[in-house]
Amino acid sequence: MAHTNLGIVLLQKGQLDDGIAQYRAALQMQPDSWDAEYNLGTALVGKGEVDEAILHCERAVAMQPNDPDGQVSLGDALLQKKRIDEAIVHYQSALAIRPDYFLAHYGLGRAFLEKGEADTAIEHCRTALVIQPDDADCHTVLAVALDEKAQTAEAIQHYEKALAISPKSISALTNLAWLRATSSNEALRNGNEAVKLAGRADELLGGTNAVVLRTLAAAYAETGQFPKAIESGRAALQLARMHGDRSLAVELEQQIAVYQLRLPYRETRK
Repeated sequence: MAHTNLGIVLLQKGQLDDGIAQYRAALQMQPDSWDAEYNLGTALVGKGEVDEAILHCERAVAMQPNDPDGQVSLGDALLQKKRIDEAIVHYQSALAIRPDYFLAHYGLGRAFLEKGEADTAIEHCRTALVIQPDDADCHTVLAVALDEKAQTAEAIQHYEKALAISPKSISALTNLAWLRATSSNEALRNGNEAVKLAGRADELLGGTNAVVLRTLAAAYAETGQFPKAIESGRAALQLARMHGDRSLAVELEQQIAVYQLRLPYRETRK
């Protein structure tokens, strides 16, 4: 118990590796400890060591199948591995135990969005936000799902709510900037706002993210700053090629060609 409690304290301080070491020590002393298995699995998910995390989360769920926290942690780990249907089963198991569990509804929102079932994702995100209205990530996931259903005006509202809660959210900054720069609906476009949002995201990441730079390029183009659009687009293209993202590189080549014609880029619905 002492190792487990120390691990919790270390994780709260951001000392992830030290916390994990304490959980491992706890398991050596007490191999049937649910707390240690659950906390170790959750910590490993946070560190990105997902395969091992799944093993420990599965053991925790086997020990206490009626604990919703264990079900959600296993769902989170499985979702990271794109084992979407399995993740959904565990999130649903958590809801069967605790119907008002925010993390389970939020997890289902993410899982169904990944699965391409935007309507169901929207339903779960809305429910999650009734339970916990100030969660920026959930607002962002809901916004993505709404935009996929062409409900762009409401999507913008949720991106704005996300940024009001978490002003440094890269995903909210970037996605809102993209909509403001490229929407086919003129009433929703705002090039100056897009430049500000994408510029902030780029500043936070130090010019190292291809998607953010692509968004900044589109924002510059929307405001008629085509030389800057081309420069940012080329910087994004270089990063995409460096990271082997061929799909993004092809999109960027096409968008840069548009900017070279002194035209803004417009998103088209699939």
